[in-house]
Amino acid sequence: MARGKMLQAALLVSLWLGLVEGTNPGFVGRITAKGLDYARQEGVAALQKELATIQLPDFSGSFKVKHFHHIDYKFYRLKIRSFQLPSSTIAPVPNVGLKVSVTNAFAEVSGEWRVKKKRVLSDHGSFDLKVEGLSISVGLKLGNDSAGRLTADTSACSTHVSSVHVHIHSKWSWLYNLFDSRIASALRKAMEDQ
Repeated sequence: MARGKMLQAALLVSLWLGLVEGTNPGFVGRITAKGLDYARQEGVAALQKELATIQLPDFSGSFKVKHFHHIDYKFYRLKIRSFQLPSSTIAPVPNVGLKVSVTNAFAEVSGEWRVKKKRVLSDHGSFDLKVEGLSISVGLKLGNDSAGRLTADTSACSTHVSSVHVHIHSKWSWLYNLFDSRIASALRKAMEDQ
């Protein structure tokens, strides 16, 4: 999700800065630290604006509870309430392209949830989710095709999430919140695998 938007921002930046290499380029540009910083600021602003409209995918799974065996859960209608990108960088990588990094990001998400255990248990409600210490790093391999048009491929993507906190709301929330560490761990793993 965020990787794709950072890729788009970096691609637009590279076009804007004149990184296009062709057989006969119309001009040659120099990328300065000041230019990369400007591109980073504009990219972050565009990314934060875009994140306000993104529809997050549903998340489901199951976990084992004594005497109940496996309980199925689903989180859906996920909506980003806030997202902060306190630290980001765009740096050139010689003979490769760019490295785009976001560190120590923070997100708050809300949505609906449902649990089900065949005919024994069924409940639903709302939830709040806090993601802290989110780090995303994307390597962009820049080049050109046979027609001289700019190409960009991701060369190295990584995501790390320091912590996820889930708070479930319902009449039985005190019971479900006993299992929030299992759910938070599964959500964290799903985010890092994306």
